[in-house]
Amino acid sequence: MLRCFIAVSAVFLTLVRALAGTQAEEQLEEALAIIEHQETNLSRLKLEYDVYEEQVADFKDMTSGNLETLSWQQSLTVDGERRRLESQLSMERDSVKLERDELMTYDGKRYCTYQPKRSVGSISTSNSMSMCYSDCVYGSSKGLLDRFRKAQKKMENMEVETVEEEGRSLLKVTFRKDQSELVFLLDPDAAYQPRRITKTADVPAHVADATGAIKIKTDLLITGYLREDGFCLPQDVEFNYDQTMKDGTVVRVLHREVALKKATMNPPVDPDVFQIRFPSGTELSLYDIGVVFRTDAPQDASVVETRFGALKTASPTAKGPNSATTQITPQGQTEHSDRSLSPRVQPPVAKRGRARRWLLYIPIIAVICIIGAVIMLRKPRAKFGRSDDKAGGGRL
Repeated sequence: MLRCFIAVSAVFLTLVRALAGTQAEEQLEEALAIIEHQETNLSRLKLEYDVYEEQVADFKDMTSGNLETLSWQQSLTVDGERRRLESQLSMERDSVKLERDELMTYDGKRYCTYQPKRSVGSISTSNSMSMCYSDCVYGSSKGLLDRFRKAQKKMENMEVETVEEEGRSLLKVTFRKDQSELVFLLDPDAAYQPRRITKTADVPAHVADATGAIKIKTDLLITGYLREDGFCLPQDVEFNYDQTMKDGTVVRVLHREVALKKATMNPPVDPDVFQIRFPSGTELSLYDIGVVFRTDAPQDASVVETRFGALKTASPTAKGPNSATTQITPQGQTEHSDRSLSPRVQPPVAKRGRARRWLLYIPIIAVICIIGAVIMLRKPRAKFGRSDDKAGGGRL
């Protein structure tokens, strides 16, 4: 009887786990659809955010005191493939401070930089400009979906399950390959933006011999979101990169905090903001043709092209407005938005009823298992009763 009960219970648990796995896989499909929508249907935004970093300054000296601190205040404007980033950097190491202001633009063809305090600038057509905010938050210039898809291609095994953490029901996706593990914790209540992304890996032997590190761990934690129209943008982000040394000590190589202060979704954008007009006296480097000269009058990149001939043809690395390189922000029209330029596209509706319909089958499965158990238990009992009767009759 005990064996029968154990067998039936095992079958029941197997069926429940299979149905739970199906539910989690369906929820993952839903999650990727919502993330893709968020990254695809928005191409214009303005962000203002702060970045603070503490990082190892000299990798030959992997001690906790060997650090430099960096702080940025950045303002990012995106319109399709075009970018404008205004950055104020403050760096400190050994009580020595360095401050630098820099303007970077990409107009779809030319990547330009300008540092007003130093009066230096550059023009290049062989490089595009990454999504700086996305780099800081997701560890990928092309956004969350890009990092997830790369994990699917590079890693061998994927497990999907729902877990409870800090009172939230989260979708946990784990990738494994050899001694590496990458875990995404996605929040259904935050448009499946990550609550946490953690990666652990063993260091290759030749790298371990050179650096003394045998394991690495990166941990991205998001504690707050900017929400609008059902979309979420990470607002409070903390990132840590640790290395475990051969002697067992753990060294923090990088600590980063990102705080999103302001976001404007789908604002009207003047194309001229993606051009830099270099003042007279700017030392300008033309990387494509190896020329450095000082401007004798205010001029932008188009004037420079006319003066020195056509620069190198733009690299095909630049992506179009529907590329994931620009689509990581929540959708929403501001008060001054031109709605005709960006029609409102509704995000995929979360199909939670379909994802949880397997719960309806549990009572049916339980009844079937109980009936089967009763039938299996009654048969031995009947045989035992008949043998008792015969034995009793013989004794009489």
